[in-house]
Amino acid sequence: KTDSSVRTASTPWRPGLLDFHALATWHPKVTLLFADIKGFTPLCVEVEPCAVMQMLNDLFSRFDARLDEFGVYKVETIGDCYFVAGGLLQEDTDGMVAVRDTSG
Repeated sequence: KTDSSVRTASTPWRPGLLDFHALATWHPKVTLLFADIKGFTPLCVEVEPCAVMQMLNDLFSRFDARLDEFGVYKVETIGDCYFVAGGLLQEDTDGMVAVRDTSG
C-alpha cells in the first residue's frame, strides 16, 4: 500500500478537487476576449525591452481606460495577451460590483 500524500519525482503534484461543480458556473450572456499582438515575439528580438514595455503599457492603458465604458472586466494581462470578460459583472442591490447570477 502506498501513501498518496507522498510525492515522488515520477508522480507530479496535482491539486485535488473533489467536486469541480462547486467552482464551475454557467453564464449564458458572457463574452470572453483574448487579444494577442500578432508578431510580438519577433518584435521583441528587434526592439529594445524598454520600448516594448512602453508600447505594452501605452496600449493596455488605453484599453483599461475604456473598460467601464463598455462594461467589461479585465481578467488578466499576460505578456502581450489582454484578456477581458463582458457581461460577467453587475451592480448588486447595495451598488457593489458582483458576478452576475447565472439566470442572466
